Amino acid sequence: MSHAASPIPIELQPRPRRVRWTDPRRRFWALAAGLGSVVVFLGGIALAWPTATTVAVALLGEEMAACATAIWRPDVSGGEAQPMAAFVYHVDRVAWVGRTRITPAEFDALAAAGVPRGRPIADAPPGPTSTLMLRILDVGPILRVKASSVARVSPGVLTLDAAIALAWLALVAAMFHAGALRPWRLAWLHRHGVASSGTLKACRISRGWARLEYTFRGPDGAEQHGVQRVAARECAAVREGQAVVVLHPAGKATPSVIYEYGGFRCE
Repeated sequence: MSHAASPIPIELQPRPRRVRWTDPRRRFWALAAGLGSVVVFLGGIALAWPTATTVAVALLGEEMAACATAIWRPDVSGGEAQPMAAFVYHVDRVAWVGRTRITPAEFDALAAAGVPRGRPIADAPPGPTSTLMLRILDVGPILRVKASSVARVSPGVLTLDAAIALAWLALVAAMFHAGALRPWRLAWLHRHGVASSGTLKACRISRGWARLEYTFRGPDGAEQHGVQRVAARECAAVREGQAVVVLHPAGKATPSVIYEYGGFRCE
């Protein structure tokens, strides 16, 4: 059964078309949302990196015995910092040196064993040492070493960290989709989309937004249904049953957008 195509109420230029934003402020907010989501994403990574490395070392690291060569408490204002320890361990006759945070109890135990106090000094003669258990994560270019006493994550903390990470990823995804991805996808539809005649079926306004429901004939001739959300102020002249232009990809019915309310004009 064939479906006769209805005339398109607005004639558009051949694809690809030049498009412009109907409101230049939308372009600014789209760029701001895109850059903002990137900043939030990178900022979240920077903030979560210490916790993420601790979790990775705790779950995936290898236990190894090292020699603590020095212990000290960093000087900080307004409180007492977590004590530190310098260490050396050997892998295939190669000595690896480093430093790690330790617990106060471990600090006291190493001090009682005679491990020198104070930051390590280069070329200083070796002093007494004591065993310090480490967890080492060595994966490709990533090498992370922590004392076993601090590389521990309880199930409750791990669950909380996972929940925070998921919430943060959801926030970034929502910002990027709503503020940046959706506007640029609409711009692509206006630039490359195929124009079909459609009919506006309903306009439902709530809390400053309008939900436009429309139908159009898809590439296969079957009737397709679409929904579009726009600002209510843009729908002052909308009437149910009016003819509209619907843009969609060639050979596909989705995604689609009503040209008259898509936020762009083709030139």
